[in-house]
Amino acid sequence: MFFKTEKIIFIISLLVAALFSSTLLKDAYISRINTARALVEQNTFAIENVEGETTVDKILYNGHFYSSKPPLPTIAYVGIYYVLRQSTGLEFNQIFAKIIILLTSNLSFALLLVYFYKSLIYFKIDKIHKIILTFALGFGTLLFPYSTSLFNHTPAALFVFLSFYYLLKTATPPFIKTTAGKEEKYPIFYALSGMFLSLAIATETVQAGIFFFTFLIFIALDKKHRLNIFWFLLGSLPVGLLYVIYNLHTTGSILPAYFNSERLYKFPGSYWSNPTDADAFNHNKLLYFFNIIIGAQGIFLYTPILIFGFWGIIRAIKNKINEWQKPAWLILLTSAFIILFLTFTTNNYGGKSYGFRWFIIAYPSILFFTPLLFENNKNNKIIGWFLFTCLISIIISFIGLPGGWSIHIQKVGEINTYFPLLDTLNVYLMDIKAQL
Repeated sequence: MFFKTEKIIFIISLLVAALFSSTLLKDAYISRINTARALVEQNTFAIENVEGETTVDKILYNGHFYSSKPPLPTIAYVGIYYVLRQSTGLEFNQIFAKIIILLTSNLSFALLLVYFYKSLIYFKIDKIHKIILTFALGFGTLLFPYSTSLFNHTPAALFVFLSFYYLLKTATPPFIKTTAGKEEKYPIFYALSGMFLSLAIATETVQAGIFFFTFLIFIALDKKHRLNIFWFLLGSLPVGLLYVIYNLHTTGSILPAYFNSERLYKFPGSYWSNPTDADAFNHNKLLYFFNIIIGAQGIFLYTPILIFGFWGIIRAIKNKINEWQKPAWLILLTSAFIILFLTFTTNNYGGKSYGFRWFIIAYPSILFFTPLLFENNKNNKIIGWFLFTCLISIIISFIGLPGGWSIHIQKVGEINTYFPLLDTLNVYLMDIKAQL
């Protein structure tokens, strides 16, 4: 073949993501773009003097408004916008926005699929199955629609998976290299794992922070490798220190804005003092948990193929597959901690979003275990069911492209709720009917 498979995967995924990219003006998008514009045009993180659209995703500190979003994606936007502005002499416009999306969200999506495919080399499955699994991750999950605009979820998922990828190189037999029968510890892999996870924290703080905690415990419990915690922490230190400095500048605390909500979000006239629509939902914890698992924003409803990822995890744990049992426990427990933490700390579903986007960060690590269902499997039923479920997942994914969202708040009994999948699907069906 003229191109290696990885190159083909990269080109296809990048082109498709770019083709469907959208500059849909959502608050999170505006919050990040306004910060990039402020830095390039005014040499400040403060966004109150940026002309154009405003956002509710902001905090007030020391007399200035700042974005409430983690800083790393914005820093990437700054570099791209600065070069575009300097080279063309033009101010920010929609073409610049498309280029920024291409070089951040779209590129992260393509790189994630390439590394996911590379990681599957350690499973005994056919090449075609590896390719199918890779494109299933890309186009059969919410990664795809959230990779077509300036959301932080895909870059965060990329960084977490790269951290997991390099951690596996130190912890499981298929990855470990030996010299004359002696196991090598490769400190560089721990350092890279820590570095990528710190990048994830600076991109999507809470969920990536939980990954950091569980990865740290995972290393500490490994008797052979626990001393390599030093290298893991050392790799995470540079970005971690820069994130602390940023927080001190914009929040007055070493902690991100989320952990100082009363002081920073509840300023006079703040939207968050009296939120509306989906942000005003006050569902009890049981209903919230139901909704994010299988309900209106359900993880398994919007990405059904996750069932096979968790099935692979359970198989690794139950069958005591030596090389995968510990990593399987790691991802299962991390996923559970993320879900439980969000359940007990918020009533918010991520605004008027399509699906529960705050769990996208874990998708690649979960689906990584799916090949365990296919290895040495003479019964094609599992593969058949996977392909059928994958088709449904792809349809749901494409319905959720940002430019087509249609979300309506409705009352069920005494409870305000919404169902983004059905609302958006209904709009598409009405459009089709109108054209017939």
